[in-house]
Amino acid sequence: MDCSLSGLNLKTFTRVLACLHKIGDDMFIETDHLDQQIILRALNTSQSAFVAFKLTQKYFDTLRLTPDVSIHCQVPVKAVISIFKFVNQIDLLSIKSD
Repeated sequence: MDCSLSGLNLKTFTRVLACLHKIGDDMFIETDHLDQQIILRALNTSQSAFVAFKLTQKYFDTLRLTPDVSIHCQVPVKAVISIFKFVNQIDLLSIKSD
């Protein structure tokens, strides 16, 4: 997976992260190479609230997903949000996975 965001989409991404953090402590990241999208999900601890954001290829400046390879991982949202404390100083976000 290789993707990048900039501009207004980067600011929107920080809002997505804030919403995920309101629901749960962890964010689940999945890739869907068939639909060329990344799915971000959160579930609260009592499993009574759930949110999912599907970010399609149009949302990203670049999005390259490896065919026949799906990524499923769990990341603490708080750790990711800390990167975006000063979102106005960030020009480009690049995410890569091997």
